[in-house]
Amino acid sequence: MKRLPAAALLALSGAVSALGGCAPHKWHLFDGPRYRYAYDEETTREDRQRKKRVETASASDVEYCRGEYANAVSEGTPFKDLVWDTPIRGEVLTRLTLQRDGVFAETKSNKVYRLDVNTGLVTWVFDVGTPLDFPPSPTSGVDTSMMLLQLREANAQTNLKIEQGKAAKDQQKINGLMNELAETRRQMRALAENDFVYLVSRSMLYCLDSSGNLLWKKLLAFSPGTQIYATGSTVYLGAMNAKRAFALDAVTGGVSGWFDTGGIVTARPIYEDPALILASQDGGIYAYGSTGNISWLYRTERPIVADMALYEDMVYVGSTDYALYAMSRITGSLKWKYESGGPILTRPWATKNTVMVKSDGIGFLGIDAATGKLKWKLPQGERFLVKGIDRVYIESGDHCIYGVNEKTGEIVERFDPGVITLLAPNPTGDLFIGATKDGYVFAARPSRFKF
Repeated sequence: MKRLPAAALLALSGAVSALGGCAPHKWHLFDGPRYRYAYDEETTREDRQRKKRVETASASDVEYCRGEYANAVSEGTPFKDLVWDTPIRGEVLTRLTLQRDGVFAETKSNKVYRLDVNTGLVTWVFDVGTPLDFPPSPTSGVDTSMMLLQLREANAQTNLKIEQGKAAKDQQKINGLMNELAETRRQMRALAENDFVYLVSRSMLYCLDSSGNLLWKKLLAFSPGTQIYATGSTVYLGAMNAKRAFALDAVTGGVSGWFDTGGIVTARPIYEDPALILASQDGGIYAYGSTGNISWLYRTERPIVADMALYEDMVYVGSTDYALYAMSRITGSLKWKYESGGPILTRPWATKNTVMVKSDGIGFLGIDAATGKLKWKLPQGERFLVKGIDRVYIESGDHCIYGVNEKTGEIVERFDPGVITLLAPNPTGDLFIGATKDGYVFAARPSRFKF
């Protein structure tokens, strides 16, 4: 049986002494008394069959010091409310990202694991064979669209039941509701069929279905320069060896078009109806409409190399001209421009009231989303992690986690996560995702109590 190395235990920064030693716990990869894994009676037969396909889910027990790592989460982070934890046995993790409703863990053995963000269930594993160039990219907008369709289905069912229960039935109205219900369900099936995940490795593009099965792979004729942004019908990505971004057919992977810019594109494209938004190293921010023509163009003074951020109808773009730009995604009109004092080389992060970005050589800045004025600066800050009730959590350059009052920038708390070295930012919720390199993955929320 494999035990945790001594160095890893010592790195828990006092967690061992707090517990009085580690009592190893034998468990199956997906089994646990408090959480919902593949062999839990609450899971469905389909869940169990799918998890059995995961090659690490062998019948043998794994001696795993789960208590130590759970304690490291409690002692080494501000996220005391543990929601789930899942070990990925026998792997060294290299990157952890949260994309839509999935947690993606990439490994040194060039595998990709997808975990359900709500339960921690490993839903699939795919062996790429070579390292990924960018994080996995699921189809965007599926969750929101499916939720709207489900609401429409529920309303149609309710109205149909009401009409069918009336003494004096209106057959024309009943037929209309039945047709509406059938069409809604057709759209739901079509949406589910286009729920893909895309991987890029050494110019090879892989398309997987929602169960992790390979649908197709295609060697790209250009060198990809960005993470993919995918809709149900189209895949968008920038090119390193051409001054343009390409559109690929989501079903076949064939090139369906391209969008020229004045420089190479290393910022991830954003598609939000009615426009595709691109940021280029010529300093331009381009919006292409449904006709394929430029609907608006805004020029910064130097190259844009970092991903953009979209929040509601605003797009936030950092440039190497030292400025952060806030503009309407629909019209391209500038709402405000903040001169940060240093080049912006990483993506901004936005909440309802605050836009945050790292200005190289200056620090991590919190800017008022309404006015564009500086609210606070955290010199040691590097990256946004997650938003709590009244504070935001930021990773520093020395891998500490700072809890900062979102309004004032006051440092409320500071934690050293120790062996929890992989942290996945979550810009849309309060669930924090982290992992150790040897495969302990967890989700937790900030404590409801003040410490």
